[in-house]
Amino acid sequence: MCKVQKLNHPCPRRRNERGAALISVLLISTLLMTAGGVLLLTTSMSATAPLDATAEMQAYYAAEAGLQRTLNVMRTNDIPAGTMPAGKTELTFRDVTLNPKLTNWIPFNGPTLGGAQTTLVGTNAFSVSITDPDDQNPLQALRKINTNPNYQPSRLKIQLTGYGPKRAKKILNMIVIRGGLAGFQAPATITLLGSALPLPALTFNT
Repeated sequence: MCKVQKLNHPCPRRRNERGAALISVLLISTLLMTAGGVLLLTTSMSATAPLDATAEMQAYYAAEAGLQRTLNVMRTNDIPAGTMPAGKTELTFRDVTLNPKLTNWIPFNGPTLGGAQTTLVGTNAFSVSITDPDDQNPLQALRKINTNPNYQPSRLKIQLTGYGPKRAKKILNMIVIRGGLAGFQAPATITLLGSALPLPALTFNT
C-alpha cells in the first residue's frame, strides 16, 4: 500500500519582491503609450504632407502662369491699349528694363506679399522682377540703361515668384536673349535647342 506523505515545509516569504508585478505592469503600460503616441504623430504628419505638396504645386503653377504672361508682354501681345511707349509698336528690351515690374502692362490686383506687388491667378498670385545681368552697377543712376540713351540690353533675367495657399512659394528664373541663338553660350552642362531651321544635328560633347 502506497502512502502519500505531505511535507510540511512552508515557503519563506520574499518581502524584498513585493510590488514587482505592479512595477512591471506600469513599465509595459508606459511603453505601449509611447508607441501609441509615436504612431499618432506619424499618422498626422503623413496626412499633412499631401496638403503641403498640393500648396507647393499651386504656387509653382502660379509662377509658371506669370512666366507665360511676362513672355506675352515681351512679345507685345496682350498689351492694354494706350500703354505702349510713344511712337512704338513693339516693346524692346530697353523698355522692359526701364519697367522691371511690368507695371504698365500687368495689373496688380493681388495682395502685397513680402513687399512685392502681386497679380492674381485664380486664388493664387505671382510677382515678377526683371533685371539686366550685364548692367548691375550698385549705383542705379550710373547704370548704362540710365546713362546711355542708345543702350539696349542683350539679355534679361526674369524672376517669377508664385504664391500658393499655406504660405507656399515657388521661384522660377529664366534668361531671355535678344539676339536669338547667334553666338549663344549655354550656361549649363547640357542644352537642348528648340525649333530652328534648318534643324541642327543634336550632339553631345563630353
